[in-house]
Amino acid sequence: MLTFFFSPVGRIGRLQWWMGHIAVLALTAAFAVWLADTCGITDEASAESLPPIIDIMSFVLFFSTLWINCCLTIKRYHDLDRSGWWLIIMFIPVIQFWAILECGFFSGSDGPNDYGERFSMFGRQGLSEELEAMRRRNRQAMATAPSSFSISPREDSRPEPGETSGQTRFGRLGT
Repeated sequence: MLTFFFSPVGRIGRLQWWMGHIAVLALTAAFAVWLADTCGITDEASAESLPPIIDIMSFVLFFSTLWINCCLTIKRYHDLDRSGWWLIIMFIPVIQFWAILECGFFSGSDGPNDYGERFSMFGRQGLSEELEAMRRRNRQAMATAPSSFSISPREDSRPEPGETSGQTRFGRLGT
């Protein structure tokens, strides 16, 4: 999980890029709420009288979220089959809008590219491949299962009409 956020190596798709940025935004918002609640910040004057540890924590949070955003965007550009240096356009105010559109909405390259395999939450395989593998394993298990584990009831296990088996059946005695 840490390599997802802190490593610029590899590729991620649009969904992972958006979810990563939303997670960073939620972390930053939670820190801001905690800071305002704990320190009683109500206006600009009270924000100036904060202890130095809050400044240090804010500094660390700012640069860690900056690094995480850079890593996510570099991996997203890798998925678009581009160099991570395209990240630089994120810092140009007018062109920044295009970079967000490109990373957030353009489809990445199919299959492996110069930057590796496409990222999947299910290891090297995607969700559809994982589901198909599960179906194959299930079919093999059903084919090798003994016949006594049949899903449908056997005909010879039912009593004849009027005949009682002596077993209790869901709320009834006998039949």
